[in-house]
Amino acid sequence: MNEFVFNDYGEFGLFLKINSEEVKGSTDLQPEKEKVDTCVKFFNAAKGGCKCNIKKRIASAEEAYETFVSSWFTDNEAAIPIMKEVLASESITFKKNSADEEPFYVI
Repeated sequence: MNEFVFNDYGEFGLFLKINSEEVKGSTDLQPEKEKVDTCVKFFNAAKGGCKCNIKKRIASAEEAYETFVSSWFTDNEAAIPIMKEVLASESITFKKNSADEEPFYVI
């Protein structure tokens, strides 16, 4: 079985940034499309800016990652085959970080 693993919010954030149009194409609902854009904003914010609040921005991006993945694929089942096609995988695993043995979500 071909499996793809997202090891943390950064890997998924980069994927989502590059493939946001394909992901948004899995829904016709504008509020759902806006969730994708909001999630990309959190990931972008975690990459730069003032070092004084980097930990807070990273924590926000990690939380956005977990919330988005759990809700997006539960509420939008049409996104699952699109994700699998884009990643050429039969299974996609989402981990909070690479050290985790167990994923928090699998499709």
